[in-house]
Amino acid sequence: MDLNLIFYLLVSGLSILFGSLFFYNKKISLISFFSLLMILPTSDQFMKLTSLSGVYFYDYYFFILLFYYFKNIDLEKINLIFQKNKKLIFAITLFVFYQIIIIFTNNIEFDKYLLKDFRPIILISSIFILFDLVKKDYITLKNLLTILFLGFSVKLLFFSAVFLTNPLEDPFYQKYLYKYRDGVTYIAALFLIIYAVQKDLFISNFSRKILYFLMVSSFLIVIISNLRIYLPALIIPYLFINNNSAKNILKKALIISLYIGAFLSYSYYMPKFQYELYGKEKIVERIKELEDRKLSQVRINKEKAILDRGYVPTRYQTLFRKIKNQLEKRFGPSFYYLDKLSLLEVALGNGIATTFTIPFFNYRKLDPKLNKIDSLYLTHFIKYGLVGLFIFLLIFYKLFTVMIKDNKIRYAIISLYLIIGFMNAITYQPGTIVHLTFLHLIILATVNEEKKQKLLQN
Repeated sequence: MDLNLIFYLLVSGLSILFGSLFFYNKKISLISFFSLLMILPTSDQFMKLTSLSGVYFYDYYFFILLFYYFKNIDLEKINLIFQKNKKLIFAITLFVFYQIIIIFTNNIEFDKYLLKDFRPIILISSIFILFDLVKKDYITLKNLLTILFLGFSVKLLFFSAVFLTNPLEDPFYQKYLYKYRDGVTYIAALFLIIYAVQKDLFISNFSRKILYFLMVSSFLIVIISNLRIYLPALIIPYLFINNNSAKNILKKALIISLYIGAFLSYSYYMPKFQYELYGKEKIVERIKELEDRKLSQVRINKEKAILDRGYVPTRYQTLFRKIKNQLEKRFGPSFYYLDKLSLLEVALGNGIATTFTIPFFNYRKLDPKLNKIDSLYLTHFIKYGLVGLFIFLLIFYKLFTVMIKDNKIRYAIISLYLIIGFMNAITYQPGTIVHLTFLHLIILATVNEEKKQKLLQN
């Protein structure tokens, strides 16, 4: 049997087991499942291990939660929710009905592209069900920090192992071996923001050594992702957190300078380290192969010239150069639709199962058709128009509004996601369920911890 399939069946079995535990012990179920989410790689390059035909290992857990939800449904509560949100629910119903009409009128095949477009719906439904079921102190702040300690440690060790052994076959991931991003990357960013707001609460309850480790490891995990969008995504919310006294402004300036300096240094030195580790050896092997085959001396000399030139810091040099070319490469697949938008398509989009052709997927031996491009806004606009994009954003705003009551944290988190959305279609990413689960749990845990402290003071 295929090893990837064995691993998938194993982690899916654990997900089913932890979901079943929700009927008997919610705390153990949540702690076990969230620990699994933290430890496993939820990035695209490891999808063969964590998904099968578009079904991720964690989907089974939320399916069981859905079963629990309907088994214990409170009709009066559902009616109350409907009355409070009837306009939004009515708009969503019309939107879904329109997409169903498109499926039949356009004779859209029931294939993987159609199924993948249900991923945002599954994501939103899963998080709302989790939010409704988990409102008590099932996981304390201490529990969460312990899981983060374990998860961040494993993630840093995992990245180090992948970087040093290079087990990846995909040439794209081999080229950017020094970069790693998954659901835990977002968790690290979220933790840094929440810690900045709730610093006093954290410090008064937990070991400073553990908190320092979590801060440093969060910082490192964000740097390892080496995503440029994380510069404004973290800096902008941080600028508006806490008061802006002269002392605080100086402190913020130092921290932001450290963050930018670390990002740029990593962008320069890690590709250089990767070149020394693998790149130089590959060039030597190519030269030997050309010489053994007695091919053109011109080609051999060209390779030798590359070897003599040594490491050229292309990532560092192009990090903030040729932005137009980089944006065209990233968003180019959307131009096919943007160039011929009708008024109806501006309003309602091209419809569900719309795909984008990614030319450079061919050299990676991947399917060149993809359900998304690297932008939440462009992806949903082209598929569902301004109406659909507005509905999606409104749903997420509603989620953050009911989940987060502290205005400072709420607007900092919203701005983080809004900025990241420019360069990432987070509704389609496999790791999104991981960081949204964490966000709900840590907000709930901090609120409960604050209540406990007030009771003790009184």
